Amino acid sequence: TRVRTAAASAVATKLLARPGSATLGLVGAGALAVAHVEAMLAVLPIKNVVVWSRSTETVAAFCDRISSYGLHITRAASVQEVVENSDVLCTLTPAVEPLVKGEWFQPGLHVNAVGSRPRPDHREIDSAGMARARVFVDSLATAQAKSGGLIVPVAEGVMGFDDVEAELGDVAAGIKAGRLGDEDITLFNSVGIGLQDLAIGRLLYDAALNQGVGTRVELNN
Repeated sequence: TRVRTAAASAVATKLLARPGSATLGLVGAGALAVAHVEAMLAVLPIKNVVVWSRSTETVAAFCDRISSYGLHITRAASVQEVVENSDVLCTLTPAVEPLVKGEWFQPGLHVNAVGSRPRPDHREIDSAGMARARVFVDSLATAQAKSGGLIVPVAEGVMGFDDVEAELGDVAAGIKAGRLGDEDITLFNSVGIGLQDLAIGRLLYDAALNQGVGTRVELNN
């Protein structure tokens, strides 16, 4: 699941971040953070990582796990330090109340809001952050029903569901615009959809067939 989640973030980042983005900020330092470093390296020339977690032990383990990539790693003292020094920010915590404030956003930032569970009252980004950014989602219908990151600011009246720029698939297909300029603040509000799991399952199945591995099971009976 964490690899699939990171892959979706990588697609969003490739489509929405500034192409030369070199500093990755991570709020949260667990296994999902490691997967996001690996995913971001596939789409951007990342050279620096700024990371924060409540647990110094978790940060230390994270630094050890990505040490082979030759990145310059900064252990931030606060979430604000991470946000203000990032080209691309990934929020990877199971937060209920916002950890990230929109007043910290710098021009040109891209945010992948990934961590909070799909609950109508759970979120990592405050309402000011959602209102400042050009917001993209994986599925608008799912986000409207399950994403507190979107539902709460709409309920507060700082934005509407129609302020969502597009679903990520429409940007990938060239139907809707992504980043419009270097000063844009873009935000991918990730909820997760079953179609992503189905697509990865098919890719794995095709790879197994090509490599002649696995066991064929007939399900007709």
